[in-house]
Amino acid sequence: MIEIRVFLVLLAILKSFANIPNFLCGLIALGAFSSGYAWAQTCPVDATGSCTVSHPTPGCDTPVCCALVCAIDQFCCLTQWDSQCAFIAQVNCSTPPPVPCGSSSAGLCTVVHPTPSCSDAACCESVCAVYAFCCSVAWDQTCVSAAFSICGTSCTPPCPTSSMAENEPCATTGVGNSPCVNGAANTTLLTIQSGKTICGSFRFVDSGDGSQQGLPDLDAYKLVLPDPNGDGLSRVTIDIQAEYGTLESGTLPVFVALLSQPCLSLSGAMLSLQTSGCLVQSRTQCMTAGTWYVVVARGTFPTPQPFIYGCEELQNYNLKVSWDDVCSNPCGSSGDCFDTHNTPGCQISTCCNSVCAIDPVCCQKSWDQSCVDIAISQCSPPVPANDQCSQATIVSLGQVPFTLVAATSGSNPIPLGCIVSPNVVGRDVWYRLKNVRGSVTVRTCGIGSLNTALVIYPYPCSATSVAIACNDNTDLCTTNPSSALVNFTAQCGSEYLMRVASINGSVGAGMLSVTSSLTICQPCPGDYNTDGLRSGSDLAVLLSAWGTTGADINGDNTTNGNDLAILLSGWGVCP
Repeated sequence: MIEIRVFLVLLAILKSFANIPNFLCGLIALGAFSSGYAWAQTCPVDATGSCTVSHPTPGCDTPVCCALVCAIDQFCCLTQWDSQCAFIAQVNCSTPPPVPCGSSSAGLCTVVHPTPSCSDAACCESVCAVYAFCCSVAWDQTCVSAAFSICGTSCTPPCPTSSMAENEPCATTGVGNSPCVNGAANTTLLTIQSGKTICGSFRFVDSGDGSQQGLPDLDAYKLVLPDPNGDGLSRVTIDIQAEYGTLESGTLPVFVALLSQPCLSLSGAMLSLQTSGCLVQSRTQCMTAGTWYVVVARGTFPTPQPFIYGCEELQNYNLKVSWDDVCSNPCGSSGDCFDTHNTPGCQISTCCNSVCAIDPVCCQKSWDQSCVDIAISQCSPPVPANDQCSQATIVSLGQVPFTLVAATSGSNPIPLGCIVSPNVVGRDVWYRLKNVRGSVTVRTCGIGSLNTALVIYPYPCSATSVAIACNDNTDLCTTNPSSALVNFTAQCGSEYLMRVASINGSVGAGMLSVTSSLTICQPCPGDYNTDGLRSGSDLAVLLSAWGTTGADINGDNTTNGNDLAILLSGWGVCP
């Protein structure tokens, strides 16, 4: 009874610190009591390492957060605190007090760190204007990549070869491609083609009063959104990148405004988008089908600024607008919630809605790695069906997708020297390789940063099996040297176990490829000892079973002369 009271007190503390809703507390309590306080007892009392950073040992240094994470994924307290555990902690544990941009205690803007913000105030503020979580949760790889793009000293976006040119040369006089002329739509505007980049620039617009300051240059384009399915909506995506940091452009940003009428004030835009440094900015939104006007201007929305330089010094930009007819809720559609794909949403509606409530882009553009990470932390991904050696998925030559998300760790022996020190093996999944022969190559090479190892064992599963081949890192995988590649010789009649394991807490999905110098094994009637040969050994087997069903080949339930003829006709190496 005392244990229950202590547990409830701890759970109450956990709820207040980690901001857990009542229903989740109930689930945690139910799960803990039904399992004999299993998860509450597995958080190591002497655990070290930050809860929001992966490390090779189980548990982390904050008991409340440690208990919460391990209630979601026991692997974190039993085996290793990997990147999956760290992300669960980042999302579910209490957020640390905000660290102001430019603080001496903040990390470098170009280095990943578990605390929010970074030490360069101007760069930090620019990044967080695009990715708010960088100043509220943690400065992760997305923030670092944005810092390199946004905080670069200068950039001029290249104009793609298949692009469209703005129909307003710099020397143009008069209205050019301004959206509104004498209170009506400009009839000479360029019509946007879906997915095609428009390369434009800002020019000096004479104010007519002799002033050298000039007027803002508003570049307008006509956008006609179709409606093939008749629901009255079309989904539009706008991408904008502008020249930044050069002598002409300075550091003044560029914005895009989507207007329903050409003569409306820019502040009445139904959608707006602001550049930040060199980074390509993107916005996706469902709009009413019909005619719209896309206006590009220099300055901060909704206030345009003039361009004071001559035609020899332009500020360039690239604008791309694309659209489709998908405006329904993508949650419940195809696509694994725990793997990346190019379409928005995923197949588990409840999980998808939870993820998109945190990051709406996951339901607007594509399901990228950020969406997968959030799904892992929010949706309790299932343990892979091939998590254990005894559950190995049967495969042959070809490619098969794998995921290490929610997998556990096996204890099968790994050869000394295989894993590059100080790397640590974590979660793993298993495959059973059949019908292969010759020199076999197995690899996890792929685009991305997933760090894996490969170990090949003889089948069947055994805790004492000696590995046939093993590899941690390989330079032969040029797209990702942290992948693994092994070679071994296979024989017909033998089967092999392939173990794909994560290294140093790396968690994600990938593709396993199996190739061979020879074709797959073909049926070889009469090769009783499965050595790939029909020889004297097989003849001895057949003769010893003469008159019985023991060595029957042709299916007549008798070992006789017909079976002998089949054996002798294929004498030698199996095909």
